[in-house]
Amino acid sequence: MILNKRMSILVSGCSYTENAKWVDELFTNVINYGKSGAGNTYISNSIIYNIDLLNPPSYVFILFSGVNRIDLSVPKTLDTQKLAIELKYYGIVNDILYLFTGSDKINIQICRNYRNIKSLAWPEIYCIDDFLKLPKKIKDECIEKQIFYFGLENSDLMSMINTSMMLNYLNDTNYLQTLTYQNILNCQTFLERHLIPYNFSFISNVFDTNNKTQFGVLNKSHPLYKRINWSNYINDTPYEFAVKYNCLADDQFHLSHHGQRLWAQKIRNKIPKKILTR
Repeated sequence: MILNKRMSILVSGCSYTENAKWVDELFTNVINYGKSGAGNTYISNSIIYNIDLLNPPSYVFILFSGVNRIDLSVPKTLDTQKLAIELKYYGIVNDILYLFTGSDKINIQICRNYRNIKSLAWPEIYCIDDFLKLPKKIKDECIEKQIFYFGLENSDLMSMINTSMMLNYLNDTNYLQTLTYQNILNCQTFLERHLIPYNFSFISNVFDTNNKTQFGVLNKSHPLYKRINWSNYINDTPYEFAVKYNCLADDQFHLSHHGQRLWAQKIRNKIPKKILTR
């Protein structure tokens, strides 16, 4: 969908953004491309490919998702649309279908598979990074017993997607970081080249190593870190805000409606005044 003249503000993100109360607290004349489960490739591309440069938005707000998220872009066919509907987590940009998955879900499956085969002498693991630190003998036995099998009853294709993503990660533990940095950089480069004002943030503090298992983290020593323009970054991330002020929703992951209003008030002074809801 291309912005029309009545839509002057564009936002995108994951479930923290889709139908979110904080968006309405801050903006009017807004189109929201947030999708539950979205990774940062979809989020970045939903902005880049939905802007009409003959009628650009007056402002863009991007709330990037966890580093552990990933989205696979595939042609939009009858088969892939059927798969997307079965999975419930997908987005469409410019006739390209994005299937959402990620290590936050995969970590759970890996740990479950591991506990099903572990001996009493083996240490506990809580994420894929813990697995990588295990002795080689244990890792070899885990691989032999198919710890990385992600079979789903309704989708052999999704199992292949998850397996492919995990193999990339095992071969290069910076894979997800690089992917996230590239998506931020692509989006920023586009917006700045076309002089479109923007702010961005993440759903959580991506530099906090305590978030490794749930959200994933970014390392400031990564070669792409210094290429990002951090001047438009809002460092009051919503998850940490909700924990601090006890305003998480019942799922202990998202902000409650009250929490969303409070977070919107918190970040108002970091957004251009002419953009804000009057």
